[in-house]
Amino acid sequence: MGLILATSFGYLMATAGMKLAATTPGLGPLGLIFVGLACAAMAEIALLRSSSLPSVYVAILALETVLVMGFAAWMGDSFGMRHAVGAALVLAGIALVAA
Repeated sequence: MGLILATSFGYLMATAGMKLAATTPGLGPLGLIFVGLACAAMAEIALLRSSSLPSVYVAILALETVLVMGFAAWMGDSFGMRHAVGAALVLAGIALVAA
């Protein structure tokens, strides 16, 4: 579970860097993107040594979806019904694939 969390947080870090790069160009956001993707890749490689790709991918995607939605809310992005339904559909699809 720790490696799934590390992978998801790496992708979240990269997403935060992309969000920052959209408004504040420079090396800081690009560094955040690079470090986040590198951490996610290393954790995912370690995770794949002991688990199968389908189960790992589904778990990472589910956690990453929840983390990114929480980050977006924390950043003050507004959520409408369309966003809520889209997130629910993503999580429902993940649940179906995982079952």
